Amino acid sequence: MGSQLIGDPGAQESESAEMGISYVQVLNGDTVSLPIGTLVEVIVPFDPTAGPFNVKRSATTADFLLLGIVAGQAIPVGGSGRVTVEGVAIALFDAATTQGDVVTQSTGTAGLCKDNSTTAVASKTIGTVLKSNAVSPYTSYIYVHKT
Repeated sequence: MGSQLIGDPGAQESESAEMGISYVQVLNGDTVSLPIGTLVEVIVPFDPTAGPFNVKRSATTADFLLLGIVAGQAIPVGGSGRVTVEGVAIALFDAATTQGDVVTQSTGTAGLCKDNSTTAVASKTIGTVLKSNAVSPYTSYIYVHKT
């Protein structure tokens, strides 16, 4: 696996130093910069002729639009960047995390993840916590599940 550019019909999957991690190239359609670790969701349907699709911070109400975690560097407003859709990523959380718990979207802060204990939510679970963290700021390594 390597980098996969969705929305570019001529794009090829390329080798990556981060074996086992899949990314997609996206455009920031939100009104704020999206820092590394932000949980994002799709806001425009995928169209292979239109180039990369737009994303925004995840909402605080559960939906089925979750895509993945911003990776590599922050994505400025209107800019493009990478989102981890499968593999290990650093994620921002709204509270402490416990290794082995499932990850869902925060119900309190847009763009953050929530440690949801062991309660998996069908099609709304983004991954699994790989490292516990009880110290603010709450960042943890997670394994992003491909949906």
